[in-house]
Amino acid sequence: MDHNISIVEFLAGYGFDLLNPKAMVKAEEKGDKWFDLAVMIATDHEDAFLKGFLGYMYRLSDERNGREKGMDLKEADQVFLMNKKLRSRVSDLFGLKIYEGVFIGSLNNHAVRFFTGGWLEVFIWGLLRIFEGNDIWDLHMGINFGKKGRPSNEVENEWDVTFMRDQSLCIVECKTGEQGQDPTGNDTLYKLEAIKNQLKAIRVRSYLATTASNVLNREGQIKKHITNRARIYNCKIIPGWTIRELADIYLSKDPRLTQQIAEVFELSQEASP
Repeated sequence: MDHNISIVEFLAGYGFDLLNPKAMVKAEEKGDKWFDLAVMIATDHEDAFLKGFLGYMYRLSDERNGREKGMDLKEADQVFLMNKKLRSRVSDLFGLKIYEGVFIGSLNNHAVRFFTGGWLEVFIWGLLRIFEGNDIWDLHMGINFGKKGRPSNEVENEWDVTFMRDQSLCIVECKTGEQGQDPTGNDTLYKLEAIKNQLKAIRVRSYLATTASNVLNREGQIKKHITNRARIYNCKIIPGWTIRELADIYLSKDPRLTQQIAEVFELSQEASP
């Protein structure tokens, strides 16, 4: 069969609709502009000052409903970044002023979502673009889907990053921050598996890309029960150290980049240059 099934066709085959095609295109246009910053955050995500900045942005967003409405940053908020290179890049990309080291200005909801976890989605999506048109196709970020003919008040489902490979749907769930609401690390895997089961499709592969510590034990390794459950669910865990390594390799222009991405996502190494 020489036809590559699209995500829309795959969903339609199981009675689902893609709900946000225009919003998805806009999100990917922004992702293209923000990818380099996402790489910078990925390579430095374990830095205490950067974690403090991202955590504070999350708290402000939670208080002000920033992910839906956007939010203003005032001098009194004392939002700052220690890393001068990152600080300058954030200021340039988002039109924020810097006064005595703190950010001042307005962020729309898309920008707020970037700083409250969306940067990892942009990073993963941007890396996978190297393979689009070869081993994978129909790569997208921020897909919303729902059952055909669903009631208007029915909750929609959202996937962070999706692509097609070997006529199979591949889903990447991205998690950052402390994930205090899920201390055992089980809930994310349950949620991912529940969405897969809702499709009732057999050709679905999932990945969990996470910088959160809730999937790690005291020795810094992935918890055994998480590893076992992920294996049962046919879900591959991509931990923080792998995310940092991919970012480091990208920034250093190391020719091993395509090989490393292929190994992480189990892809053919015949990628686009």
